[in-house]
Amino acid sequence: EGITRCPNNDGARNYLAGSYDPATDRYYLSINDLCTGKGGDTPDRLVGLDLTKREFTLDIRSAVMQSSAKLTTAGGLLFSASADRYFRAYDTRDGAVLWQTRVQDVPSAFPITYAVDDTQYVAMVVGNPGLIGNSAVNASPEYARPEPASALWVWKLP
Repeated sequence: EGITRCPNNDGARNYLAGSYDPATDRYYLSINDLCTGKGGDTPDRLVGLDLTKREFTLDIRSAVMQSSAKLTTAGGLLFSASADRYFRAYDTRDGAVLWQTRVQDVPSAFPITYAVDDTQYVAMVVGNPGLIGNSAVNASPEYARPEPASALWVWKLP
């Protein structure tokens, strides 16, 4: 029983850390079917695994690979980035994209949040994506990387 997956450099489940949200009792993670060929035009999946029901209760399919770790917040946000250079905030309940921005290179790090004087921020290192970024170009050639450039991006949360 189950589905056979083949981990590769893009990480069926060997890279891209997930994030647990106690409010939804879900573990959010990226998986892909690039090496099996079974994903068709949308080999990448951002899923929410309900740990009580033991089933996927969120499943966002994409032609573009997720490229960063996941981060959930107490405010119901799920942050993730993809190889098309977008950094997004999703609603943890239904997966709706609440906010997105495109950055100068592939975000492939671990997003973090922090607060200063009661103001919360989210930060992401972008650039120098290594295997995940270079493999993404092969998987999604329409999203070729520009000249590599590393930066730390910080956004104020509402």
